[in-house]
Amino acid sequence: MFKKLIFVIVPLMFSMFGCSSTPRTPVSITPFEKIYEFSGIKKSQLFDESKKWALDAFMKADTYNVVGFADENTGIISGKYIYPAYDSGKLWYVDKVRCVLKIEVKDEKCRLTISAVEVHQTDSDVKETLWRAIYIDDIPKMRFQETCEKISKDYEEYLKNDSSKW
Repeated sequence: MFKKLIFVIVPLMFSMFGCSSTPRTPVSITPFEKIYEFSGIKKSQLFDESKKWALDAFMKADTYNVVGFADENTGIISGKYIYPAYDSGKLWYVDKVRCVLKIEVKDEKCRLTISAVEVHQTDSDVKETLWRAIYIDDIPKMRFQETCEKISKDYEEYLKNDSSKW
């Protein structure tokens, strides 16, 4: 009787505790970075045009985007940027990605850096939403590189088109 009980209890214990899921560990994504060169253009001009682009781009993308810091002396413009992500169609899906966008300006050069900070997740049944850390399985849904390339292209085109007026 005791042996039969062990054969029943041990498998039950393994099924209850042995297969429990391990907690997911947040990951960090390598920031996107691109350097642009504009020969003959001074830092103050690049800073002013970069700030105009940031204000315009942030207002177009989402009402929660904001330029949080802009200092002409250091040549730094920084802000929070939220973009829509891929809807996986599951009950819980990632629908937005929060990033930090930073522009560093000096004579004849600009550097654009975009860092993904967290994702927004929505439960389609109860419409519960939350901001949370990024997990490895979120990365394909985020379209991070694709979105950064689009932002970068928009920034570069804005400066090149505007630099012809300088």
